[in-house]
Amino acid sequence: MRKYLFSAGLALLVAASSVSVTAVVQPAFAAEIKYVVNGIPITTGDIAHRAAFF
Repeated sequence: MRKYLFSAGLALLVAASSVSVTAVVQPAFAAEIKYVVNGIPITTGDIAHRAAFF
């Protein structure tokens, strides 16, 4: 019984720490507006995302 409680506690600790680490992660780069098309700003992030599909 003690083995199962230890395993469950360890799993809970790992899950809680992974959630807190992902909340602190900053974006890789700030999006910069490159173009405005029909009143819609196109950012560097949009361009990089669309280039990944090609």
